[in-house]
Order: sequence, then structure tokens, then C-alpha cells
Amino acid sequence: MLIELRIAACAAMLVIAAVIDIKKREIPDKIWLGFGALGVALMIIEFALPSLFIETTQFKIMPNGSAEETTIPPATKLFGYLLGIGIIVPIAYGIYKTSLFGGADSKALIAIAVLLPAYDGMMFKLHGFSAMTVLTNALIASMSYVIYNVLKNAVEIARGRRIFEGFEESRSRKALAFTMGFRSSSEKGYLFAMEGEDEAGKRKFVFNPAEYDDFVSVSGNKSLVWVTHAMPFIVYLAIGFGITIILGDLLAVIVRGIIGSY
Repeated sequence: MLIELRIAACAAMLVIAAVIDIKKREIPDKIWLGFGALGVALMIIEFALPSLFIETTQFKIMPNGSAEETTIPPATKLFGYLLGIGIIVPIAYGIYKTSLFGGADSKALIAIAVLLPAYDGMMFKLHGFSAMTVLTNALIASMSYVIYNVLKNAVEIARGRRIFEGFEESRSRKALAFTMGFRSSSEKGYLFAMEGEDEAGKRKFVFNPAEYDDFVSVSGNKSLVWVTHAMPFIVYLAIGFGITIILGDLLAVIVRGIIGSY
């Protein structure tokens, strides 16, 4: 079945990209081009030989674990594929232009959309567009570091330490720093410096990932430096993809939990 091949190819692409990004901090475009071309080829094969590969009858997994049989015409399936790709492309481009994530992350989302435009096997979902679900799952998974930062900074404040000493920043920027990073003089690992100096030589926070050049080693420094976690977002995309295939849309789970609580 082509769906298994699509899932396997997408998983392989994300794992390979994550390993390369962790080691080299740069992912060659040939990975996205190669797997993207594979996705296009699979789509051509699927709709060029509909009698062999297009499944007009599918089983939709319901929240209670039961399977519901549905019928999907080939034209409807093709429209769904193109719609899934069409939705993620401008979103990925917007993410790239605003520097919220790196260019590789945007390319990864497009490659996911081409390899697996739609996936009906999710137990929980708000929609069937795979790349969008992977993105929201990845964002939710990445929130684990936000929780870590908030708890670490809250403990520092509770101990009476002035964590914003030396910064003449607005309350909103301090609040953002409170969630995005923490002070350190001994931490090691995947960290970026989250502070710099303005033209007057005053310390300022740096929140733009495009300005993060390389890992920072603050081990042994006498002064505390604000840092932020540098785990590549492609790792979270890989985690988000795994969650998508195994469980579905975490956002749908959250929405269902909120609605169910009322």
C-alpha cells in the first residue's frame, strides 16, 4: 500500500534530517528535493494507475477505537492532496520570512505535505492535513522547554535573585525572556546566547533565531549569561510526526478536553 510507503519515507526523511541538523547545524537541500521528488512520483503513480493504487474504500479510526468504513472518490482524494499542499506552502513561507524558524524547517513542512498530503488514520484530529498536524504537534512538544524555563526562573526569583539585573528592557520583553530562556554560568549542551548589546553598549535580549550564530559555552564564566535552548526544531517536527501517526492531533485532544470539561 502506498500509504505505508509514504509514512515510512516521511519518517526516514525527518530522522535523517534531525541527525544531520544536530551534528552539523545545516541540512542539505538535496534531502528535501529527493524526498519531495519521491512524493511527487508516488502521487503520479497513484492517480495514473487508479485501479491499482487508489483506495476508494477506507477505514476511519474513531475516537472510541472502532473503525468506520468510508468511500472517497479519486477526484476528491486528489483535491484533498492538492489542498493540503496548498495550505502548508504559504504557512511555511510565512514562517521562513518572519524568521520564526529556520529555512530547513519550512522546507521540511512542504516536503511532508508532498509526501503525505493527508492522513485519515489519526485517532484524534481537527482536519486531515498531515503537515499542519505535524506542525501543531511539534509546537506543543516544544513547549516542554517553556515549562522548564518558567520553573527555573521562578525558583531564581523565589530565592531573591534579580534575574533581570543590568537589562533596561520593557516588561513585555522581560516576560518573553522569562519563558524563552534562563541565566546560566555552568550549563553545557545545545544553547544559544539570548542576549547582546545595543549601540550604547547596554545589554539587551535577542529573540530572533536568525541572529543566533553558534552554540555558546558559558562554562566557567563568572557572570551569568541569558541563554536559550538550541535544540533544532526539526527534532520536534520528527516528534510531532510520530505523534501524528500514533495518536493524531494533540490540539484536537486539548480542544476535546476543554469542551468536555464544560
